[in-house]
Amino acid sequence: MKRTLMAICRYLIRIIRLLHELSAKAAHRETEIIHILTAIRKEHTDLKQQLANQMEQEIIYRDAEYAIEFIGISESTLARHQRKGVLVVAKIDKGKRYFKQQDLERFKKNYWNLPD
Repeated sequence: MKRTLMAICRYLIRIIRLLHELSAKAAHRETEIIHILTAIRKEHTDLKQQLANQMEQEIIYRDAEYAIEFIGISESTLARHQRKGVLVVAKIDKGKRYFKQQDLERFKKNYWNLPD
């Protein structure tokens, strides 16, 4: 009986050591995973910032005269849609209104019911 108890204790000690090793490995892996996720988040943030910068650089501003010709509407129609908030003025410089080219294209498609 004494031998059996000693054998059981040895096995329990082995099991405890193995569990301790496994928990240490799991903690190490968890730390590695956290580092990897942190690096991925940083990369994602950097790429997102680069994309935002690139999109900002690619914005083309057009004046009201161009908008009227491009869309094929009158000045009063342009003003009416501005007041409604359908067509937003992107910036005003020296008293001139400027629209984003993307906004003009989207408005033209909606106004004339053009396919995408």
